Amino acid sequence: MSKPIKDIIYSAGIFDGEGHIGVNEKRRIQVRVVNSSKELVDYFRGVWGGIIYTRKVKETDRTAYDFILSSKEEVTNFIKLVYPYLIVKKEQVDKVLDLYKDINGEDYF
Repeated sequence: MSKPIKDIIYSAGIFDGEGHIGVNEKRRIQVRVVNSSKELVDYFRGVWGGIIYTRKVKETDRTAYDFILSSKEEVTNFIKLVYPYLIVKKEQVDKVLDLYKDINGEDYF
């Protein structure tokens, strides 16, 4: 699924700074961006799909918004499009893809 280049590059930058990628308890890759800006996570959901969870941060009593991609199609699309523009998270993405292969015995895509 193609996206405007500005959305891809912007998303890569935000993911580099605010994002997380890992393998969840169901042995699936999950992409997350957590932020206090609802506008930011709404933007991510509008561009990439996924879901948003809202929670209170106990220490600060502020609201945090968790944007999550967990379907294989959404995660694959996100990784393939933002990967060339990642700086900080590129190595982490590589490690998670390797971990997925070790756990599941197959490449993610």
